[in-house]
Amino acid sequence: MDRKLSRKLDSMTAEERSFWEIAVARRCPQWHSCSAPKCPLDPLYEERVSYPDDPLCRAYKTTRLKIVAECTEEGVDTVKYLVARGLTLPEENSRQLGERNRARFAAMTPEEQEEVRARLRTQHRSS
Repeated sequence: MDRKLSRKLDSMTAEERSFWEIAVARRCPQWHSCSAPKCPLDPLYEERVSYPDDPLCRAYKTTRLKIVAECTEEGVDTVKYLVARGLTLPEENSRQLGERNRARFAAMTPEEQEEVRARLRTQHRSS
């Protein structure tokens, strides 16, 4: 994940920030009723602070990903400032873990892959 968000945001003009709000955030169906301090569609998501009793983002992951995809397709330039491309940090961490696991599995020999599959089938049957 890109940790140089502040530097990116320094290059974002006030006009781009306003455009982000209109072009990206307002597409969220929760926009008008949301009071979550951390929005995954916010370029400042990582820098925002939330407390345990603060409301959470209620937008579905698929909705957020669809918004980012639509904005990217339409050429909305401010989408490049989203660190996790519309995912929450736990979702992004899970995505990265899945990528690493898939790469590790792909690097195995066919015999090792079959051993892993057999072990997973056995675990699945026992649960």
